[in-house]
Amino acid sequence: MRADRIRLIFVIIVLLAALIGLFWPTPGKEYSSFFDRMFGNIRLGLDIKGGSRLDYAIELNEDSDKTISEVADQVVVVVRQRLDNANYTEATVQKVGSGADTRLRVEIPGVEDPAVAERLVGKKGKLYFGEILESQESDTKPPKKVGINYIDTQWLRYKDPVNNTTLWYLVRDYVKIGAQKYYLDGSSVRNAAAAADTQRGGFKIQLTFDSEGADLFGRITSNFVGEQLPIVLDDVVLVAPVVQTAIRDGQAEISGSFTAQESMELAALIKSGNLPAELVKLQERTLGPTLGKDIIRASLIAGLFGLGIVLVYMIIVYGLFGIVADIALLFNATLLFGVMAGGNFILTLPGIAGIILTIGTTVDGNIIVLERIKEEMKMGKTPLNAISGGFSKSFSTILDANITTILAAVVLYYLGTGTIKGFATTLIIGILGSMFTTLVVSRILLDAMSGSIKNKWHKPEVEAGDSV
Repeated sequence: MRADRIRLIFVIIVLLAALIGLFWPTPGKEYSSFFDRMFGNIRLGLDIKGGSRLDYAIELNEDSDKTISEVADQVVVVVRQRLDNANYTEATVQKVGSGADTRLRVEIPGVEDPAVAERLVGKKGKLYFGEILESQESDTKPPKKVGINYIDTQWLRYKDPVNNTTLWYLVRDYVKIGAQKYYLDGSSVRNAAAAADTQRGGFKIQLTFDSEGADLFGRITSNFVGEQLPIVLDDVVLVAPVVQTAIRDGQAEISGSFTAQESMELAALIKSGNLPAELVKLQERTLGPTLGKDIIRASLIAGLFGLGIVLVYMIIVYGLFGIVADIALLFNATLLFGVMAGGNFILTLPGIAGIILTIGTTVDGNIIVLERIKEEMKMGKTPLNAISGGFSKSFSTILDANITTILAAVVLYYLGTGTIKGFATTLIIGILGSMFTTLVVSRILLDAMSGSIKNKWHKPEVEAGDSV
């Protein structure tokens, strides 16, 4: 198959994927207009759409030797990690007040139901692998039996009903092998990530243990082959799988037909660690956008006006080449918004700034290619050969320029928080899309139009004896 056909098929697949991300209907959501239908799947930030605000009081443990201000700083870090891991990168987490009145304030954009935010913020996030001593189905918590030692054990419910009844497990918070007690908790988990469960459907959580945790997990699974090993989070049994074989490579997974949102939230709770204090909810409220509608409307008009000027300028200066550059620019915009919608990213004002920056890089990349093509055509090459030579000579320049920008954006994403991550996210997606549209989409369009391009830049040299 020719290279141009392969590029065309790939471009069509990418475009269809972007359109599916944009227009895939969200269950339970109504769309009032085509504009709402087109951008309705993109989550908007607190400054554009509003969201939820939660205020918490911070209660220290009685034996704590730290001040409430010191603990509040640790709580902010843990909650910030949880929200970032759950893809709420534009959320703001801060401590307000001072002294004994220090409180935690969390504002999450695009979340109109505070209960969704509360599931992430208020939970302790305590994860451990225990041992099941007994199980029972009951609508109420089973009572303790006379003559049984219940030290270090408690009745915990399974996360989902079984046969329309609550399933309870009598769980010990450690695993006993012989006379030895083994404690394995979330502190030994180096990473937790949500992933699609291709075998059972739904989503699962993949865990990676550190070296000590991997060794401990290997010992436990070696002695519990054929038996259940419960995984407990916040006094709820997430799953109680039967150990099929010893797992010594430090890789485990929690499978329970989770939804995408559930798996993402649970992975965030496990990865971020335990809260160093109790959080008591004081207030919850739904916020309106921090920017007024007039400001948002004016910003959109200004952005569209600027985009229109760029499109017209490219056509005036480069003619047919400019039309190709404009199509590539619009393709990149569709690709960017499709990825934002499909990836469930949040769009805020700093994110819009990143989009505007990618518009410049897309146009800049196409100008580099077009100028190279013009140089090739001045040498007397045919349009098709000039296009091939222009892309070959501009490839390294475009690649180097965009890679350096992506590296800077990656540093911003991993070292920054909140709005900085939002800016870096749109910048990375936009730059990658810019490279794709410049080097692939523009190439396809120019190759298709090569027969209509006239070489007006080549001036044949006049030989001696010829009349002018």
